[in-house]
Formats: sequence, C-alpha cells, structure tokens
Amino acid sequence: MPLISDFFVEIDRQWPRAPTDKVRLSIIGCGALMLQANYERGTKDSDVFETVDLSADTKRHLVAIAGRDPELHRRRNLYIDIVANGVPFLPHSPVWHPVPRLNQTLVRLEVVVLDVVDGAA
Repeated sequence: MPLISDFFVEIDRQWPRAPTDKVRLSIIGCGALMLQANYERGTKDSDVFETVDLSADTKRHLVAIAGRDPELHRRRNLYIDIVANGVPFLPHSPVWHPVPRLNQTLVRLEVVVLDVVDGAA
C-alpha cells in the first residue's frame, strides 16, 4: 500500500468519533493519482474536495488531525488541504472511484478519488 494510504489509515484511527455512516473524502490532484496508480511524488498535501457532504465538523476534524501543523503532518510530511468547490475546473459530471484496498482498512472514512482523465481536464 502506498505511503499516502498509510496517511489516511492514521487519520481514520485518530478520528474523534464514530459516525453513523462513513465520512466520504473526495480526493483530487496528485493525491488522487497516487491512490489509483503506481505513482509516487514528493507532494506535501492531499487535496480533499469540498463537497456538500463535507460538514463543518468534518472539516474541523480533518484540519485538527491532518492539517498543516499537527503531529501527523510533521511526522509524515503530508497534510490535508480542503479545496473549495468551484476552484478546480472539473467536468460537468466528474467520475469518482472508490479505493477498495484502502477503504476495506478504514472504519470511519471512505476515500474516493477523481478519475485520472477528469483530473487532467
């Protein structure tokens, strides 16, 4: 499993509460590429696309656990960056893919990634 997968496993383990449903994180950019292809890059952030499903509490938890300054960022040299809806130029109907190998290890989170072709648009 790629290093970025381990990053999401740690976020899942540190999540402060057990939601009734898994929290869906929509990953775009380089993080999405690394999660769906045999691709490693020295990126420092993993962009989480701000969807209507991403509540204020969820964003607060993500930043507290895996934002720019917490211990997880210092140790892994990765952090979560929440990208506002409307900032990336996405197709009218972007294609999102679950990451089964990662998601089966997560208890509180579900990770989906933007299709490689949609990310290049």
